[in-house]
Amino acid sequence: MGIKSKDSLHLACAISMQCEYFLSIDDELIKRAEGIKEIKVTDPISFIKEGDK
Repeated sequence: MGIKSKDSLHLACAISMQCEYFLSIDDELIKRAEGIKEIKVTDPISFIKEGDK
């Protein structure tokens, strides 16, 4: 998927802990993680906006 090693480790930990969201300000990571179905990868602003709905 082209995700960096440390980012992959952080994502794997979040998935193993059954987190619903993974927040990042790394636009490249967010884009590359679109195919991951186990967790929603988004930026903090979008996360807050989604909660306001």
